[in-house]
Amino acid sequence: MEKRIDRTTKAAAYLDTLCNQLPNRQVGRPGNRMATDFFAETAASFGFEIETPEFDCIDWTQDGASLSIGAADFDA
Repeated sequence: MEKRIDRTTKAAAYLDTLCNQLPNRQVGRPGNRMATDFFAETAASFGFEIETPEFDCIDWTQDGASLSIGAADFDA
C-alpha cells in the first residue's frame, strides 16, 4: 500500500507543477517551454528515451470573437 501512496503523491506533485507552478503555458511562451522541459526530464528519469525537436511556432493572440446572424449578435 505504501508504494501506491508514494506514486499517488508523486503524480499529484507532477500535476501541481504542470497545472499550478508553470504559468502561461501558451504555445511559444516561456511557460510552455518550461513545461515541455519538465515533462521530458521527468519521463527520462523513468527510462524513456526522449526527443524534443525544435520548430518555429507563432504565439496565440486572442482579439475576441463574435457571431452575427441577420440583426442578432451572439457571444462566441
